[in-house]
Amino acid sequence: MSYLKRKKSSLESSILSVWTEAAKKTEGNAFGMALQSAKEKGEKTFTVAGKTYDVKKEQEKMDKVNKVALGKKFKDRKDKDIDNDGDVDSSDKYLH
Repeated sequence: MSYLKRKKSSLESSILSVWTEAAKKTEGNAFGMALQSAKEKGEKTFTVAGKTYDVKKEQEKMDKVNKVALGKKFKDRKDKDIDNDGDVDSSDKYLH
């Protein structure tokens, strides 16, 4: 429950915005880590945030490695989301 009136530039809204963005990044990272861990252990399913996923189906959703794109510069790549977290940011450029 909020005890302060939310204003666009209030301290509360600023803090809420920062925590919301951090939570999104952590969830995406937790998902990838859980998928990788389950794959390494040979498990068929894994659970993140109370929801169970099928390892094989989630793996199929990941982008396949495009060998032609491997030799391209980052700025010339068609698919710049290298870590498959749904956005293009400094982590993708670092991984490239």
